[in-house]
Amino acid sequence: MPYFSRGYRANPTLRVTKANTAEQFKEWWRSLPPEDITVFSDRSEQYKDGQRGVGYGFAVYQQARKISDGLGTIYSISHVFDVEAVRA
Repeated sequence: MPYFSRGYRANPTLRVTKANTAEQFKEWWRSLPPEDITVFSDRSEQYKDGQRGVGYGFAVYQQARKISDGLGTIYSISHVFDVEAVRA
């Protein structure tokens, strides 16, 4: 059974499976010109042992080959918005 946010009554996936979506993405990715660069990134905020951490990660690809990646954390008093700017 799919998970919906509280109060959200529509299926946000439009009933498309993860496998189908992944295949559509791969097809799109393969269609990019060879000079295009794709950057995947994420950020997080979590608590571990009572300490707050804000971090980020990224991976850079060209022609489906990883050419760079990295991760890091910033000051614990920062917010997720701050890490968005650092990550970029």
